Amino acid sequence: MALSDRGMSPQASAGEYFWEQQEGAVCHPLATLPEHLRRLHVPFYLVDNQGERQIALGGGIYSNIHADTRHHPLLAIAMAQTINALGDPFFCRDHQIQYPYMAGAMANGIASVELVASFAAAGLLASFGAAGLSLPEIDQAIIRLHNTTDGKPYCFNLKYLKVSN
Repeated sequence: MALSDRGMSPQASAGEYFWEQQEGAVCHPLATLPEHLRRLHVPFYLVDNQGERQIALGGGIYSNIHADTRHHPLLAIAMAQTINALGDPFFCRDHQIQYPYMAGAMANGIASVELVASFAAAGLLASFGAAGLSLPEIDQAIIRLHNTTDGKPYCFNLKYLKVSN
């Protein structure tokens, strides 16, 4: 995240910002970066702690002060992310879903009625893959999804191949 996104002057150089080690704030070795990147919901800072790059949790950010034992030059910020912040918000709006993810659409009903209904209930979009199923099986899937999705969006991949003997 850019420093200007946190209300900090875009004209200032990164070296003018400092992370303050306040009560409860901790620093971790840079080797723990992969672990912290996997925890999307927890923000962290990359700081220069007396020449050693470290991952900092908690604390505060300040400008126009000097480095000391509590104030370390700020190198980068990793803001907390939520699952619905990842992806395209227009996809959510257009499909009237909560989360910008889609699943399913595997032929022969592998992405089952239950999977599609579960995704719809969770605010995601899923597609029932009808290719390879008979017309009565497709009809039953349509009826079941209509009756179990409570008006929430879902999709069908309708591809019917009539095989002649």
